[in-house]
Amino acid sequence: MDKAIPFFVLVIPREQMSQLHGLQAKQWSQDEIEKLKVGYAKLELIPRGKGRLLIRAPQLYHAIKAMEGQK
Repeated sequence: MDKAIPFFVLVIPREQMSQLHGLQAKQWSQDEIEKLKVGYAKLELIPRGKGRLLIRAPQLYHAIKAMEGQK
């Protein structure tokens, strides 16, 4: 109880997913995630007792470029 459980949430373009294998099979460091050049947010879960969940998340903004020829 009351011990933070840190984790990351990633936003990965579909085109890039085919290049990444075994994402869930390992624990990633923040440096490794930054090298992927994807959108991400570091989150923490803090168990505070039975049936209660507190989640804090910073604003996540990730700019993308439109592909030519598509509307």
